[in-house]
Amino acid sequence: MERRETTVGRTSRKELRHISDRYVLDLARDGYWATVHVVNGGKPAFIRNYIRSKRPVGAVMAGAIPVAWFEMSEDFNGAAARG
Repeated sequence: MERRETTVGRTSRKELRHISDRYVLDLARDGYWATVHVVNGGKPAFIRNYIRSKRPVGAVMAGAIPVAWFEMSEDFNGAAARG
């Protein structure tokens, strides 16, 4: 089962709980293992490395989370991309 990570800012968790819980259930129905990680602050490099350490297939971030930037090993045209 492939992993997907959902990261939610701590202050947003209460407001987004029903949405993120539903998202996790929807991904499970599609054959993915999804987890929700709640963060409180942190520097972009920390958030990026934390997500990378989990080795997910994809990640969704919601709320007040420092931008972690991204790296795609292949975009839709077969080229690498960094943000």
